[in-house]
Amino acid sequence: MNCWTYEEDRYDSYSRMILKYFLAEGVVCRHELFVATAQDTPDDILQELPAPILDDVAVPKPVEHSRLTGELQESLDAMKIAWRYQNLPKVQSALASSSRFGHYYDVSKTMEVEIRQATKCHLFYLPDHVTPPSTAHRVESYSALLRSLQEVIHREGFDLAAPMSKSRNILRVGLHSLGSVLWGDDLCCHDKPRHSHALTTFLYGLRALLRSSLSVAVVTIPSHLIQI
Repeated sequence: MNCWTYEEDRYDSYSRMILKYFLAEGVVCRHELFVATAQDTPDDILQELPAPILDDVAVPKPVEHSRLTGELQESLDAMKIAWRYQNLPKVQSALASSSRFGHYYDVSKTMEVEIRQATKCHLFYLPDHVTPPSTAHRVESYSALLRSLQEVIHREGFDLAAPMSKSRNILRVGLHSLGSVLWGDDLCCHDKPRHSHALTTFLYGLRALLRSSLSVAVVTIPSHLIQI
């Protein structure tokens, strides 16, 4: 599957919004989520997901034609409804519209708890998995994250090598601010970082996991890591 990496803006506003859009689309499409953070908890991001816009489909009322025969009447009534509305329900819900490609969201409102909780979420909060910063912290953080994601992929049946004994789903992976100091990375702290390739190594491992599973990921990274 695919992996998109986004450069964070100065205040992490737009990149965070892109990540929330990505996760919200997963909720509406009934995909499973894997959210990893180091500063804010994953629950904080999930509680900020934008609310989906539910469009009511208005169906025109039939016009009476008393002088027409029954068969011709039915034919005309069917023609009055636009072809793109014929197979749609009169009122759409968030889950009923999940078959659409792409949805609209109201960023001024947050997603209802009932809709969000209907989706299975796997959370990774770095302080819960790694001890306070040490000399090996920056290596341990990425290793723990990759190990946790790999366990979810194998346990929940997203691995392509697993037998297809049941219907498959998609795992949406959202990784927030990888490469920042909060992840224990020293790329921005020293002229000669001891583990300058830790993030690159992790991204290669992530790509390998995504290619061998039904998973797709969005990763945000601080802008200073890609400045020339």
